[in-house]
Amino acid sequence: MATPARIGRYRVIGVIGQGAMGVVYRAHDDSLERDVALKLMRAAGDDDDRARFLREARAAARLQHPNIVAIYEAAEHDGEPFIVMELLEGVDLQRAIEAGLRPDPRVTLPIVLQLLAGLAHAHEHGIVHRDVKPSNVFLPRGRPAKIMDFGVARLAGGSAASGIVGTPSYMSPEQVRSETVDGRSDVFSAGLILYELVTGEKAYQGDSVVALVYKIAHEEPDLSLLPRGDRWERLRQVLDAALARNPDERYPSAGHMQDQLSLALRDLGGTADWSTASDRGMLARAPRRAAAAPASDAEPAAPSAEPAAVRPPRLGLLLAIAGGLAVLAAGGRWLLRARRPVEAPVPSAVTTLATSATFAPSTIPPMPPPATAVTTARPSGPPPATPSPFARPSPRDSPPAEVEPPVATDGRVDRANDLLEKGRYAAALAEARAVLRRDPGNAEAKMIAEEAEAATVVETRLRGARAALKRGDRDAALAEVRAGLAVRPNDARLLALFRDLTQ
Repeated sequence: MATPARIGRYRVIGVIGQGAMGVVYRAHDDSLERDVALKLMRAAGDDDDRARFLREARAAARLQHPNIVAIYEAAEHDGEPFIVMELLEGVDLQRAIEAGLRPDPRVTLPIVLQLLAGLAHAHEHGIVHRDVKPSNVFLPRGRPAKIMDFGVARLAGGSAASGIVGTPSYMSPEQVRSETVDGRSDVFSAGLILYELVTGEKAYQGDSVVALVYKIAHEEPDLSLLPRGDRWERLRQVLDAALARNPDERYPSAGHMQDQLSLALRDLGGTADWSTASDRGMLARAPRRAAAAPASDAEPAAPSAEPAAVRPPRLGLLLAIAGGLAVLAAGGRWLLRARRPVEAPVPSAVTTLATSATFAPSTIPPMPPPATAVTTARPSGPPPATPSPFARPSPRDSPPAEVEPPVATDGRVDRANDLLEKGRYAAALAEARAVLRRDPGNAEAKMIAEEAEAATVVETRLRGARAALKRGDRDAALAEVRAGLAVRPNDARLLALFRDLTQ
């Protein structure tokens, strides 16, 4: 379907992303002179579903909280509902996980705390999300995590009477049974996200939706993957309470879970302040010339008798490919950079994304090798499905892989990163390719190469557009700009030219 020129009062600039539910556009609000993210819903359901969606989206628009994506408007365009949201730079949590976010609770727990803060605010205003999952948690650059898509689950799945509402891997037992849900259902979903961020594994896995929802309804999650030790005990208790199958045995609210998880993070030596140096490093920094100074009030690292890691993880990160605009964005290098192995006393130690000014790596025990699977008694019911040959291997079923020493290419990766920040794209590309010749699996070098290639294309298209304008050929200039936006849809220079050529 062709991209519309306008949706309501919004002038469409380009497509940010699309999926089964619809298309997300970058659009411009001419009346307020600001760019926005506009989600046009294609799978709109029946009239009742659309009305319910608009009602809930408008209710969510009244929520004003730093951990909730702001909704500016909810309306219809040619019979299709749409919502208009603030435009953000960053990636969603699902892409961050896929990019290699390490299961270090000192880094990941603050994300869940921010999620819970947003949910608590929504629940206090009588709004239940119903589809809490990593792809609905956005990690903006330089700002705390934000929850997206309030009300969309209703449009996708209907009411409890007409079908299951939510995403199977992150649904609560009452959701899979199509029962009435309240805020405690969102608490369960948040617990599933917490479990995944801490262990690196989904709490429930199955090779079919039927097998998956059966496990959620009848089985307890396996907490044996959590490390042992006194300082991990409170985190274990939080997961146990959040993932209780009976809602009455669960935390009564997201706020209660947030309070206990804050204590668990403190037990592990972390801080819930998203603006600390470690959090800024994880959520991507600005270029070095504009980098913020380390927080002066950060807690000092606790003394330790154990040797510290030889090489602490660096915070010299750029936002991946084009800055990842809006609610759906490409993600990766700023998290992959933090994955570089750190020499530690124990080979299986968790790689931390934090700086020593915030966390003392030696004060946190390393993740132990995955435990042997524990057989859970299954109630009478359908037999377990045969595992798919395409299923991702679980560490609980296989021995831990040996860690190979990394190829010493850090210096060239740093040079490539510096060159990229300075706009010397050809030189950055050469350095990144040199690293890849020695270390073909270097994820950060791949991302630098891709970003440098994209930047080169953009520069070429900009030169072509300006040359066409000098000739007086506005159509050719617009074609060049569109070609550049296809590679980097958030480039400010291309967008400025686009506005000039289309007004």
